[in-house]
Amino acid sequence: MAIIRKVYRLDDPPKLNAEQLERLEALKYREIDLSDAPEVTDWSGAVRGRFMQKRLPVSNEAYEWLQKSGRPAEVRLNELLQELMQKESESAVK
Repeated sequence: MAIIRKVYRLDDPPKLNAEQLERLEALKYREIDLSDAPEVTDWSGAVRGRFMQKRLPVSNEAYEWLQKSGRPAEVRLNELLQELMQKESESAVK
């Protein structure tokens, strides 16, 4: 089997079909070629848990309302929560 390398941008990931996804899931860790990925040796700026996914149950009605903004519902919900946090912190200072 020939090795084919392609470069993708983070904001434009490849579209994978079901067969490709199955092949990726079946790969063993030792079969993944990381030779062109630089080893990270400086972790001084790392933040533990910063990108951890969390689950927050939301009603279907609320989720549909959030989607009406035209952006992903998760993004809009986060914006609204950030605004609420800002308002509460401002009112606590007064």
